[in-house]
Amino acid sequence: QFSSLPYSTFDQVLIIKIASFLQGVLNRIYAEKPESILIIGDLNDKCITWDSDHKESELNNKLHDLVVGNNLFQVIDEPTHTTATSCTLLDVIITDSPAYIQDAGC
Repeated sequence: QFSSLPYSTFDQVLIIKIASFLQGVLNRIYAEKPESILIIGDLNDKCITWDSDHKESELNNKLHDLVVGNNLFQVIDEPTHTTATSCTLLDVIITDSPAYIQDAGC
């Protein structure tokens, strides 16, 4: 199931392992039946916006698919890293309760 992205086979296997690890973390969180879930961090998604193509992301579409597949929401809707030549979304706020997030601006 490897794509034609410019990543080596090793990198693609690592991407799958990272996504599996994150799914395992989510499974443990769900087992605790929390009131809400909030994941915040610099996950280097390297897309322009959350709903754009994730082909530049180190995790390809795996992070996006993981969030959507677990009925979660990523609430940052603008790039969080800007250089002279690019703007990318590196930092994320992922939650199952987006109404709890009042402001997520950069």
